Amino acid sequence: RTQCALFNRRFTCSTLYGLVRTTQDVDIVTAMQLEHVEPFVSALQDEFYVYEDSIRDAICHKTGLDILHREALLMDVFILPYRPYLRSQFERARWQTIDLETSLGSWFASPEDTILAALGRYPVSGEVSEPQWRDILGVMKVSADILDWDYLHNLADALDLREVFERALRGAKL
Repeated sequence: RTQCALFNRRFTCSTLYGLVRTTQDVDIVTAMQLEHVEPFVSALQDEFYVYEDSIRDAICHKTGLDILHREALLMDVFILPYRPYLRSQFERARWQTIDLETSLGSWFASPEDTILAALGRYPVSGEVSEPQWRDILGVMKVSADILDWDYLHNLADALDLREVFERALRGAKL
């Protein structure tokens, strides 16, 4: 969990806490460092097209990369820069069982952090991603009763997201 956590914001997190939007990819947010590259590649190389140099480059530049499953799945990997808030996302992550028969599960971002991450990306996208905006509003509406609203308000201020957060509150009619 400290090295890698699954944050499938497009499908699972928004579906887990909000409305269904099915895309055919998985997003992984990781605090991977150079010493993790070889074990990561070794673990994935049989099922994914994974290139050590691309991963090392992404780590050095704190960018993302795509890893393609050999049969069907695209995996987006996002390398975390060091910021205290992003570290707190890992600490607040929740274990969710994906398959009840096998007890297969993973760590997922909390609903609050799912909202904040999407709010942070929305202005960067030029505020034109309608599916992303629906994800934000969907999580806010569906999970309204379980959200830590104090945390959301405080972090929206701390992350300079107050304006887009207030707009989302109005859009979700909360």
